[in-house]
Amino acid sequence: MSVFKNIYSQFNLKYLIKTYIIGIAFAYLAWNYIYEGGSTSIKIFIILSAILFPFATIIYDSVIDLFFGGLELRINILIFIGYKLFKIIMLFMFTIFIAPIGLIFLIVRSKISQA
Repeated sequence: MSVFKNIYSQFNLKYLIKTYIIGIAFAYLAWNYIYEGGSTSIKIFIILSAILFPFATIIYDSVIDLFFGGLELRINILIFIGYKLFKIIMLFMFTIFIAPIGLIFLIVRSKISQA
């Protein structure tokens, strides 16, 4: 139980709520509109992706911050929205593979902060 407490304590509460809302909203859309009448394995994939979505986004955001931290880009709002939608779709589709890396990242970070 303390492992989960340490993992979730590494998140900013606002960030965690935002990513869960995005993950659940996309899971709702996928469940009702994309995979309507799909198999049980697809429904399990959607549920797992919604639960693990914040762990995938923390890795993505950490990598982007590592390479582009502090860089300001001024782009068209339509391009920005398209980019954000593409990012969410790709993260949601590959959450099963990215989230374990995010969990390991948060466990290591919590161990370092405790030392």
